[in-house]
Amino acid sequence: MAASLDFNHAMIYARDLSASLGFYHVILGLDLLEEYRHRDRIVYARLRSPGSNSTIALHALEPGRELNTGGVRLYFEVRISKHSANGSRPKEPYYPSHLP
Repeated sequence: MAASLDFNHAMIYARDLSASLGFYHVILGLDLLEEYRHRDRIVYARLRSPGSNSTIALHALEPGRELNTGGVRLYFEVRISKHSANGSRPKEPYYPSHLP
C-alpha cells in the first residue's frame, strides 16, 4: 500500500497577531479554529480555509525578537464572490505590480 502525504499547516510568526488575525480571518475569510491568549494578548491562533483540511497557525513573535526566514513565501489563491468575507462588496480585483 502506498504512503499518503498531506500538508498539515503553515506556521506564520507575526509581531502584531491581532492585525494578522484580522487579515486572515476577516479579509480572507479563513475559519478561526482556536485562539490562545497570554494575559490580554493573543499569542496563537489556528485557522482553516473553508472546505480544506490544511491550516495556518499564527504565532506571536516575542517582543524585541527579530525573525529571519530566508525568504519564505506563501501564495494564496482567492476567489472573490459577490460579497467579501466581511460583507462588503469587493472593489476591482487587486493584482500586485510584480511578483518575485
